[in-house]
Amino acid sequence: MTGSALGMPGQLANKSIAEYKQRFQTQLALIEAEEQRQVAAEAVCLQAEAAATTEKQRLQAEAEADTQARSKEAHDLLQQHEATSIEKLKFWHFEPSEEHDDATSEEQHKEFMAKLVTRLVYTCNHLQSELANLQWAVRNHKAQHEDAARALDSRVQDLEQTAPRPEVGESSSAPSARQLEERVDHVVAMLGDISTFAAPTTISNQLDTLKTEVQQLHQLPNKDGNTVQHYKMSTFQIEKFDDYTHQDPVLSWEGFTTQLRILFVAKHAYIGALFLNSKGGCQIWLSHLATVHGVDVADLKDKISWEELTRLWKKRFIVDDAPTLAINRLFAMTQGNTATRDWLTKWQKIATTPDLELPFSHLRREFYNRSCAALSLALGDREQYATFVEIIDKAREIIKTNRAAAHEPHVVSA
Repeated sequence: MTGSALGMPGQLANKSIAEYKQRFQTQLALIEAEEQRQVAAEAVCLQAEAAATTEKQRLQAEAEADTQARSKEAHDLLQQHEATSIEKLKFWHFEPSEEHDDATSEEQHKEFMAKLVTRLVYTCNHLQSELANLQWAVRNHKAQHEDAARALDSRVQDLEQTAPRPEVGESSSAPSARQLEERVDHVVAMLGDISTFAAPTTISNQLDTLKTEVQQLHQLPNKDGNTVQHYKMSTFQIEKFDDYTHQDPVLSWEGFTTQLRILFVAKHAYIGALFLNSKGGCQIWLSHLATVHGVDVADLKDKISWEELTRLWKKRFIVDDAPTLAINRLFAMTQGNTATRDWLTKWQKIATTPDLELPFSHLRREFYNRSCAALSLALGDREQYATFVEIIDKAREIIKTNRAAAHEPHVVSA
């Protein structure tokens, strides 16, 4: 047997064991140095990322504080402008006196213009406030959109970098091509039509739901426990409920629960199915409910039962209490072409609603603002009325002789 056959692996034939040991130790030293260099480089990278994150958070906090300050300043200016305008318009109101009881046509015109301009001021200020809220919502939606897109791009890059290489003799437990196709179909079914997303936070919540669904609900064990079957959420043949478009919540709920029974959806997936078949305010409400319980939407089933969620959903979207309905109807109606007799009857029903949580001063102001100009002008200064009954009685007395205030449709004789 030759000497080379008795040597160490990698030892050259003409080199001694001492030389081999020296070369091996040198390589170990180089490996340790390289390892230390990589650790130091990684630490520097992590430190730089932490510094960048801190700086980003600081800039975001400063931007948010600046936005809030500007919003408060704009709100204060609106209130100041409104107060100034109303104060100036007070000089246009006619106040009867002992020497001058009846208003002249010019004074009546000034009174009418004062009320009209007051309404315009209130309307303009309200629209400006709504516009500011809308701008904030759009910026928030855009930021969440960008965060979700970045998270998705990062995840895709991670998957591309860590994709396993095909090996010969692949295990029989690996998913087949058909199973992968079923998973893709499942993801597409849950995503729906991305072009129809209209509410803030929709895409990020969809991503959270997809992740949890794939990890926890994607595979269910068979009875024998040896193989797995792939769960696929059925596609609901209903329009997604969106309370922003004033859909009928009763019909939407009945349609959704009917689809649950027809498609044999598992009860633990009810809340997820409700989220995927909703949009707008309903999705935001579900996300807020999950945040209150400290979980994602997909895990909300572990914190609240379906029966309790049903009760909360109906309480939120199916308004069935009379005071709330009365207030909603009040702020949604104007006299328009309605005759004053019918108009007064509607307001009597609203004013006599039990437990109506609306101060009389607000009710009186809304009646003046939503009535026709002739009626408001004929009623005079609203501060003189102490009860709503007085306003109704005075209005019924006025329309007996004042045709413009009666607001009756003109009848053209043949």
